[in-house]
Amino acid sequence: PMPAAPAGNAATPAAEPGPPAEPAPAQPAATPPAEPPPPKPAPKPQPAVKPFEGFAKAVALPPLPESGAGEPQALGPVRLPEKLICFIRLKGGANACKGTPEIQFRNANNGTSETEFEALLAGSKAAGDSLKVADFALRDGQLFFQWTAEAASDPNAITLSNCALTMNLGAEMHEFALRVADVVPASELNLSKPDTLKIQVANLPDPLGVRVQLLKTGGTLPPHVVEPDVPVPADNGEMKIKFGQTPEEQVLELDVDFDVRRDVQATVTPYFRWPLDEKPVKLTKATVTQASQSAATNRLQLVNLLNQMRQAEKSVPAAQKALFGVELTKVEQQLAKVEAGVQSADRLRALLEAAGDNCQLHFRVFYDADGFEVDLARTE
Repeated sequence: PMPAAPAGNAATPAAEPGPPAEPAPAQPAATPPAEPPPPKPAPKPQPAVKPFEGFAKAVALPPLPESGAGEPQALGPVRLPEKLICFIRLKGGANACKGTPEIQFRNANNGTSETEFEALLAGSKAAGDSLKVADFALRDGQLFFQWTAEAASDPNAITLSNCALTMNLGAEMHEFALRVADVVPASELNLSKPDTLKIQVANLPDPLGVRVQLLKTGGTLPPHVVEPDVPVPADNGEMKIKFGQTPEEQVLELDVDFDVRRDVQATVTPYFRWPLDEKPVKLTKATVTQASQSAATNRLQLVNLLNQMRQAEKSVPAAQKALFGVELTKVEQQLAKVEAGVQSADRLRALLEAAGDNCQLHFRVFYDADGFEVDLARTE
């Protein structure tokens, strides 16, 4: 017989297999990430602001009011960026006025304002000290100017117009004159005698700072050379104008002496330059005729003398030929000099006939305002 199975360990019948497991559902395919949008183009760089673009190099101040303050006047555009300060400085105030008064410039509100400025006339007889004559203000994209009510009490206030202003804004700078040059007619020049030309200039500064420059000659005068070739003082200044490009052509010279009175005066003295005189000869109506006749007489005498010497040279003893040759050379040189003199006289006569009465000298008068040239007048 078989042994009995231990208690509690009875054999468990095997479980019957169940239905097959359903397969796991398929995972959906992963969606590719969306492409990022194309980068936006970088903004175009903005052009740099030109704060003084369109501001003239010379502006005209309004006339002094007869009474009361003047009307504000815009002088020119000033584009003032945020957080930047426009610094303004006056030039030429020390000699803008004749005598002791001078023009001064400062920030308003006891020097604290950044956008308002004031001009003063120091040494004003009307005020006994300093007189505030004008206000300047930066607002609404402009630089404004206004005469004060006190300006009318002292006629020297108008000499502010002889000055210039320098404006600095960051790296930008602009300088401008406070007046526009007067245009005055050029006087006709008399070449047969000394002549005085007057250049009218309103509100002349102290003559110490006034200069004169020759701009051109008018009429039918030939090209010229100026000595010195730089502007000269308007008071006790001198210049020489030589017509022609070479010394041989420069038979006409004008010596100009300048003087400042109520206006600028130019005394013009014409001279005749020729090889028969070491110094220029003062030109008169008779100069050319006399010079031409004298040169022609000298030439005839020298030609006759030279012919006689050449005839005599044949019979000169050998021992004296060298000395005779020296004397003959001297006469030939004298004749050549006289021939040049005749040509100079002919050249001057032709120049004067071509010029006639249609001759002018055109000048520019300006004030040296601490290195900035403020044009006062030009002749046209």
